[in-house]
Amino acid sequence: MFLDAFYATESDKKLDMVNEPADRLSLDDNSLAFIASSVHKLTREAGLEIPAWVYESKYFLANPYFVGNPPDLLRIVYLVESPAEFKMRNVFSSENCLSRV
Repeated sequence: MFLDAFYATESDKKLDMVNEPADRLSLDDNSLAFIASSVHKLTREAGLEIPAWVYESKYFLANPYFVGNPPDLLRIVYLVESPAEFKMRNVFSSENCLSRV
């Protein structure tokens, strides 16, 4: 899994893992925005340069996207606790969506 590999990789190699834009993948807009949000958060937390591609307008959603299509009550929780890198793209998830157990 990508997260496991990213967390296990030495800092100087992590940027190589996320430098290419996500639009090279054949995914829907919601998934691409989620990937951009994730890369933004992961690189910021690792103290790395944030790839410029994550700021491109195509990675920002016009309508809210709730990861996993949760029930209404959980949506309220997602609205509150989503990381800023996700909220700014109109992507809502749990605060620990990039954590591994």
